[in-house]
Amino acid sequence: QTGPGQTPGQTPGQTFPGQTGCQPGGGRPGRPRIRALRVAPTSFHAVAGRRASVVRRGGVRVVYRVSEAGTARFTVERLRRRANAAGVRRLELSGSFRHGALRGRNTLRFTGHLRGRALEAGLYDLVLRITDLTGERSRVKRTAFRILR
Repeated sequence: QTGPGQTPGQTPGQTFPGQTGCQPGGGRPGRPRIRALRVAPTSFHAVAGRRASVVRRGGVRVVYRVSEAGTARFTVERLRRRANAAGVRRLELSGSFRHGALRGRNTLRFTGHLRGRALEAGLYDLVLRITDLTGERSRVKRTAFRILR
């Protein structure tokens, strides 16, 4: 006789390739939630000589809180004012970086580089979206920062 999650000929506690032994749907129901996103300080110079977006030392601290584990995808958008318009236009850059997110508080160091190049001086948005282990995606959360000359 086979138990739940077992195939015929499988002994209890034995797993085959691709099986984790965990019950499916082990996360919380619904999409993951981003509870906080903060960059400190909000104005900074891009780190000189570094080509990576995330480093262990140096750069500015990015802190975020999530409801469940998954992959955090950070996208950087450049903010520019339109000529003769009151609004702000977002121009998404063709680059992003990812960070492994754990449930609760997460911290990383951002260098001000994207795709191996330093960002130009100006105002930017850091946009965060979490994809949990079941593939569900959170709503986006954004915060502004400024790259100094």
